[in-house]
Amino acid sequence: MSRTIRRVLAVASAAALLLGGAALERRDALVTDIRAHDAQTAALAGRIASEERTGVELASALAEQRARVELGDTLLAAREPFLAAVAEFGAALESAQGRVDATTQVQLVTGAQHAVLAERERPGAIAEATETVTAAAGTLRAEVQAHEEEQRRLAEAAAAAAASARGRGPSGGAGPGARSGAASTPSVGGDAVARGRGALAQLGGGHIAVRAYDGNCQGRYADACSYSSGYIAVAPAIADYSQGRLLWAMAHEFAHQVQFGVWAPLQRSETFGALFGGNVESLANCMAAARGYGSCSGAQLDFANAVWGRRVPH
Repeated sequence: MSRTIRRVLAVASAAALLLGGAALERRDALVTDIRAHDAQTAALAGRIASEERTGVELASALAEQRARVELGDTLLAAREPFLAAVAEFGAALESAQGRVDATTQVQLVTGAQHAVLAERERPGAIAEATETVTAAAGTLRAEVQAHEEEQRRLAEAAAAAAASARGRGPSGGAGPGARSGAASTPSVGGDAVARGRGALAQLGGGHIAVRAYDGNCQGRYADACSYSSGYIAVAPAIADYSQGRLLWAMAHEFAHQVQFGVWAPLQRSETFGALFGGNVESLANCMAAARGYGSCSGAQLDFANAVWGRRVPH
């Protein structure tokens, strides 16, 4: 082999070695780059997963917050008619001053106010409280109206008695029955309390206490008055009632005692409002009729009988 050929082969071998080494270096650099990219990809995937979890948590927290805000808005909206009902009750309470006893209604409204102030979850509970306050206002207005009507009857009876006395001369007189707005009844004698107890016992209410009083029934005169503390008061005029009139009066007051026992559902009853206009006096008259004293019929009589049984139709 000539020297020239050997030189060419040597140069070629050296070139091959140089090229091979360069290729190895590029391969190592490529592997290193791939590993770096893999590490970056893994880190990025971890960050994405973490951010996705955070996003889900944030979305859940946001939905919960929105729900709370919506509930708060609903509760506020429910309070508006409640406040309006309280204002109406305030007006009814003012008109009742000096006329009727509003203690029971005030207690109902106060309880409703406390319930609304404490309510944080149920708009329906506020609506129920609104119904309670509205019913209490209606009851007060009805009682005031009944009081005014009774005062008018008393005034008319007094005027009629005075006219009769003038017509009859010094020996005339209206008689004790005029105080209740009805015609005089023959005196049957006896003690008012004893007669009241006897009549109540005959009606099935012998367990109810009967006490004497001067006729001042919550700011107005009445021969008999029923109290929510559990007794019936009678004025001396009761002693002069005929037996039929006495039984009607005691049945009426006995009915009030039964009403006190179902007062809350009675005030919530839509049927009570529809049939009696929320007037407990009208209901007591019908309940007396259900016992045979007075006139009442149809759906009103059915409702009265249900209340006697301590059931209040909704």
